[in-house]
Amino acid sequence: MRKPIIFVGVAALAAIGLAWYFKRERNASAQETNRLSRELAAFQRPTGDGQRLAGVGLSSGVRDQTQAGKTGTGDVPAKPKSDPAVLARAHAYQKIVESVRYGALFRALGLSSTQIDQFLDNKLRSEADNVDVLTSLRAEGVAASDPGGQMLLKEVSDEYSAAQAALLGADAMTQVSQYERSMPAREYIDNLDGEATLEGAPLSPDQKATLTALIAQAMNPDSAGPSHSLGDLDWAAIDAEAHAFLSPAQFELFAGTEAPGPGNGVTSRFFEQMTSLIQAGARADSSAANH
Repeated sequence: MRKPIIFVGVAALAAIGLAWYFKRERNASAQETNRLSRELAAFQRPTGDGQRLAGVGLSSGVRDQTQAGKTGTGDVPAKPKSDPAVLARAHAYQKIVESVRYGALFRALGLSSTQIDQFLDNKLRSEADNVDVLTSLRAEGVAASDPGGQMLLKEVSDEYSAAQAALLGADAMTQVSQYERSMPAREYIDNLDGEATLEGAPLSPDQKATLTALIAQAMNPDSAGPSHSLGDLDWAAIDAEAHAFLSPAQFELFAGTEAPGPGNGVTSRFFEQMTSLIQAGARADSSAANH
């Protein structure tokens, strides 16, 4: 009788040991996931000579421009402590993402690997600058739509354009500008094509190019003016044109499917239309209240 008792005891201890081990591993994994999430959320670009910030606030010179019309204490948040290794991985990952988004442009311009690398560095630095400005404006109680905020955001945009023009030349910048303005339409159609492929009705390269150009033109009727969102477009007119060159199955998907749109799948045709209607209603209510 002793052997079965010993065996049961050993088995029970083993089970307890395994349960403890897996619990420890789960906790360690959760802690590591949380740590990485905190580090990535606190992502800051490496400090450079042209850095606009002190921490996540604006540098003193730029902050002085903002404070002219602000209401707030003027306190600047402290820079979060970040693991350099995590920041390096985050930067590398972002470069991969952007290299995919800009791949067609790089091929069209025939850029070298060195030029591509510098282009992506310029792009990520500009995005970080943009976040820095928005973060600081929020901390200072200044709306991004405020003239001071718009001035700072334009400054970031101008610096980005100047850096890319110095790298590629003025002529290439025309293509860069056109490509960037068409990116929301391009990514929307790429996502739609993914769904169409799963449904057995993939878009041809010509169909994708035509749809992309159609939506991009609707979003950017004035090459020098602001872009419209997907929700503000005349979709009835777009659908009428698309109907002429899409198959019935493809058109059904295009006109009736909520394909993920720009912004990591957060926005889409119908979601943005709903958002635009809500905003229009809010503006109408506000106007009625003021009269």
